[in-house]
Amino acid sequence: MYLMSRNARLTGGKGLEWARSMRDLVTETAGHEFQLWARTLSPGFGTVSWTSWWEDLSSLESAFATLVGDAKYIEMAMAGREFVVDGIDDSLAQTVSELSGEPGNARYVGAISATLSVGDAMRGVMAGIEITSRVSSITGTPSVFVNSINGADGIVIDKHDNIWVAANQADEMVVVDPAGKVIAKLGDFEGVSEHGVPHGLLFPASPAFSPDGEWLYVTDLALDLRLFGLVEAVDSQWCAQVKHYTVSKIRARIPRIGEDDGHREHDRD
Repeated sequence: MYLMSRNARLTGGKGLEWARSMRDLVTETAGHEFQLWARTLSPGFGTVSWTSWWEDLSSLESAFATLVGDAKYIEMAMAGREFVVDGIDDSLAQTVSELSGEPGNARYVGAISATLSVGDAMRGVMAGIEITSRVSSITGTPSVFVNSINGADGIVIDKHDNIWVAANQADEMVVVDPAGKVIAKLGDFEGVSEHGVPHGLLFPASPAFSPDGEWLYVTDLALDLRLFGLVEAVDSQWCAQVKHYTVSKIRARIPRIGEDDGHREHDRD
């Protein structure tokens, strides 16, 4: 099960009314129930969260693809700029033990997080891995340690247990070894043609290996975050130029130190 959350700080007397209308429209358009939560909301200012439970990521991606193509949703999202302060923050959490009761029932989630200073980042990462290991051995419950990747949007695991992560905000694939260390970054964005076709990775997502494991296929969503009322990303203006969507093909091989990029290939479909 996955818990998707979208959080926004609102201002203005009609902000909460807009949030309710957005919840109702998304529930109807996506055909999936969304809840709306208010946190420390005063008459003129506060934070709201839209949440929903999903059985699998493919259903979530399909629902959001439907929303992106819906004119009423786009119009309402743009109208939200009047009320949203500092953009909107999305998060996706995966359950690591079975849930009791129906997903729609209220429940609490406990999380431990830390902000690491630049000089102590690596020590913090190693400490996090050690804590994760200790929690698992003591409680017998699986736990998760994540060293943040910029816009993680889909993963695949190779035969060596390396995790290949689509980093949609960095327009690249990030490869992380079983110890949590980044060992490679693959893929390049080379611009958008005059016909609106992206070349290279542009807001990549949903990677998948070929049957023989020699190639990695990555969808290029080319998603302009401004359509959702979010703060403009570095590639938003490029995404707005896209008229044809592509799947990139990258050789699934981790380059050695000092090796050039000649082994990489990108196919556009």
